[in-house]
Amino acid sequence: MGSATLPSMTVYVKAGADGRRPGACPFSQAVYMSALAAEAAGLVTCGEPVPVLVSRPPTEFAQHGLKHVPAVVCGGVALDNADDIAAYMREAFPGAGLAYNCPEAELATAGVFSRFCFYMKAVSRDPSHLEAELRKLDAFLAAAPGPFLCGARLSQLDCEVMPKLQHLRVACAALKGYTIGVELAHFWRYMHQAYSEEAFVRACPCDQEIVLHWADRPETDKLSFERHKALSREKPKYSLDVPVRAAVVTLVDD
Repeated sequence: MGSATLPSMTVYVKAGADGRRPGACPFSQAVYMSALAAEAAGLVTCGEPVPVLVSRPPTEFAQHGLKHVPAVVCGGVALDNADDIAAYMREAFPGAGLAYNCPEAELATAGVFSRFCFYMKAVSRDPSHLEAELRKLDAFLAAAPGPFLCGARLSQLDCEVMPKLQHLRVACAALKGYTIGVELAHFWRYMHQAYSEEAFVRACPCDQEIVLHWADRPETDKLSFERHKALSREKPKYSLDVPVRAAVVTLVDD
């Protein structure tokens, strides 16, 4: 199928601190990653995401009846609910390989983000519960059937989990002084896979946006006015590396 005949998809994401660059919404990143996976499979064209300030949305956003981000428009389809978008991507573009059936992976990843949120909001003042979930994930990844959560290729579950783990890594380090241990070698191997995936890299917000996203939440530790202002103006930085010790992991087929 030639590119001229491919359907065109517009992906709307949360705008960043300056109102122009993409912000750090993990759900927006997941949607854009799935769109890029469909594009890589030759099923759709999607271009760059459109940052949206919901308080001042672009005209075409409102014309499609959209009220929330993330949102997608493709042909006559306009959706602004992340779960509905995920279902649409799996069903409308099966060739992208986003569908999955891996309850073990879902179970292994289910608690990480909630424990991270509790830790960031000081509901849990020490990282022990978060660390327990990270060890659980690391143990699953040690026995996983491939470099991704459900096998040899990127699935919708990876699109949802990878952005959340990046938020965990960046926000915990910046706002809590907590870094993920290098002993979690399989966790870091998985993050290396994320950083090697074009869809993840293209959809990944800069570190500054991730920090601001969490610092601006009402329950989390605040930044000084000066630090907040500086972060919003700094040249974008991206943490896309892994500890050297964690990177030395060899996979051997049986």
